Amino acid sequence: KMLWAAFDDEKKVELLTFEHFQVGLQKAISSISAELKRPYEKAVLQREDLFEVIVWATADGHDLQREIKDMYRSFKGVCSRYKPDIYDVEQSSFNGYLRKLKSAAYGEILCSLDKRKGWYFYKEKMLRGYVRMQAKANGVELGGEVEIPRPQMHIQNNARTGVKGPSIPRGVRISRDKP
Repeated sequence: KMLWAAFDDEKKVELLTFEHFQVGLQKAISSISAELKRPYEKAVLQREDLFEVIVWATADGHDLQREIKDMYRSFKGVCSRYKPDIYDVEQSSFNGYLRKLKSAAYGEILCSLDKRKGWYFYKEKMLRGYVRMQAKANGVELGGEVEIPRPQMHIQNNARTGVKGPSIPRGVRISRDKP
């Protein structure tokens, strides 16, 4: 969608910009299938703005299964980035809102884990991605995009025997005299 936005641009595009990203994101959201839109809309439309922020907080982070206290921490973070000092919700009230998101009236967005009390996951993983796109479209940056550290290999100098020896290949001479 972003590339099509650049293609449809009136001027020649040599570099994709944030505007192309925003247009592409809006087109992607509008073209999402009804199966993904419907639960989200049931959860947030015709309800107070608080529900949308709570739904965004459930999709924060990179874990697919999350504990209530982590979602609450995400909620506080999203509130501070989106609408600081507007939503003052206690943990117990937040837990009640999450329980509502499990009901059919609220789109059955979340399910609880059978064996772990207080843990939730998205009923449909693609819906979680849709929620993240909605947050981004509203200017809320969710966490979870963690840069993976570069892997480091640790090998022994002599793989056959495991003996560690000099790292200088045989036949190479190095002068030990300092200039």
